Amino acid sequence: GTLELTNTGTLPANFSLTEVSSTNGFTGDELTLTITDAKNAATPVYDGTFGGLEDGLKKTLGTWAAGETHTYTFTVALDAEAGNDEQGKTANAVYKWDAVQLTGETTNQ
Repeated sequence: GTLELTNTGTLPANFSLTEVSSTNGFTGDELTLTITDAKNAATPVYDGTFGGLEDGLKKTLGTWAAGETHTYTFTVALDAEAGNDEQGKTANAVYKWDAVQLTGETTNQ
């Protein structure tokens, strides 16, 4: 799936992604997750086993200017070599996005 995030504030903001919780009933690394930012698709935000992000640990996404938009794509894949014993298994994850607006500058004139 795809998700678009925009800094709707008037100042730059630091953005982050946190995997709140996850479960993966598949064996080993049979189920994978890749999260990419369209602005930097060559360097995935995450590329590994589904549920492999440490729950509760923020993944820094960078500082975005006011009005800046990023499009994230989540791709989940089951290994083509996975055996029939992987049928009927489930996985799920909950993610949280955060933005903290930076402090503006005050100028006396």
